[in-house]
Amino acid sequence: MSAADSKGVVTIGHKFRGYCEHCEGEVEGEMITGVENIQIEGKDICTTDSIGQGYCGHTCKAIGKSEVFFIEGLPVVREGDPVTDGIEGVLIEGSDFVFSQ
Repeated sequence: MSAADSKGVVTIGHKFRGYCEHCEGEVEGEMITGVENIQIEGKDICTTDSIGQGYCGHTCKAIGKSEVFFIEGLPVVREGDPVTDGIEGVLIEGSDFVFSQ
């Protein structure tokens, strides 16, 4: 993998887009949980099982796909990684400063 394959690491507040199974429609939302006290720019970093909340009010979980960056044994979530468990979609934002493959 090259540096071009790196993607921005996701923190609380970064956005996702997907299909809400409860609303039966497309929604956007933000990540609302991360690993406490492990931060980028004052915001907790998201790993697998971090929770996102759609603007519709329903929640989902992120699935980190990084193969090289882990926190507490869980892969970090990056821009382009999936969300699932209520809202099926993808993270559409990530850090402009910290990247991972």
